[in-house]
Amino acid sequence: MKKGNIALHLKWVGILLFCCFMVNNIFAQTKTGEKKHVGRYGGNDGICLFEDGQFLLYGYATAVFGNYHVENDGIHFYPDRRDLFEVYGHYNPQLEAEHSRWNFVGFEEGTTFVRYDEDSIHRVFNEGANCFSGPFIKSWPHGATIVSLTERNNEELTFKTWHFENKDACNDFIAVYNEVREQHKDFRGMLEGNILKLSNYGGDEGYTKREDDQEWDDILALKAEYASFRDFGDVILSNPHHRSFQRDISSYKLDISTNQYILPDTLGNEDYYRDSPYQDDRFLRKYDKIYVAKKSTDEIESGKVALSSIIYTVCDEDAEDSYRYDSEFESE
Repeated sequence: MKKGNIALHLKWVGILLFCCFMVNNIFAQTKTGEKKHVGRYGGNDGICLFEDGQFLLYGYATAVFGNYHVENDGIHFYPDRRDLFEVYGHYNPQLEAEHSRWNFVGFEEGTTFVRYDEDSIHRVFNEGANCFSGPFIKSWPHGATIVSLTERNNEELTFKTWHFENKDACNDFIAVYNEVREQHKDFRGMLEGNILKLSNYGGDEGYTKREDDQEWDDILALKAEYASFRDFGDVILSNPHHRSFQRDISSYKLDISTNQYILPDTLGNEDYYRDSPYQDDRFLRKYDKIYVAKKSTDEIESGKVALSSIIYTVCDEDAEDSYRYDSEFESE
């Protein structure tokens, strides 16, 4: 496996499919004789145990961090869990009056619904949706004081609804759905020589420890990126193309007329950013976390669900009607 290929198998879970950061300082970690269990177990999928008591479970479309501790009966793993729903808000004076804009992150997973105030309940994605190509940005012809996000568990036939109150009159939002998966449940492991067997991953054979792991520094860099994002979790900085960044906002100047943060030297690397607009961090909007006001488990009344979804996407003969990203709201 070539160096760096492991990154192809990692996906940030809740808010992370849209956050990718570069940092200069990597956690200093070494494998010591007292902690022989530290290292990577597996290949294209597996688990990494770090010296500071953290772990990374990775595989196809999976990257779950958490904490572990070693006891006489084995190793106990406690994955990190983000909120089921997260909403971040911003006031954008460049949007059409009375309109609001929504960036739906992670909602292509699971069965989810959204309701603005007392309006009809809409599925976020249509039933049978496929051909996903984000970001998923949709405008709404009015604002909302209360936004309700619902998950329907199709196996257990249960509903979870989180209500968010828009107290600061935001009109530009990032909504995140963190689907709870098997990987986020606590699990156990047993180390047998250089083989780590987990209670619900890796099968009966378990994962074999990799000696002289050439990718360990890359893994530590990913761990540092995740830690930086986690500590920065109440704010999202996003450019006009909806790429998220972690930046020291003090180095930017707030432009009152557009309510966005701008680097003093906006002409720097102009040619590069013209060819790579997704990487452009010169103009950033600051989205602050809106905390949940109320939770409920009431079943959704089918009569209140609208016939249309917020986002429609298919790969069949109706593909021409499918969602296409349009950046019409940004003038930068």
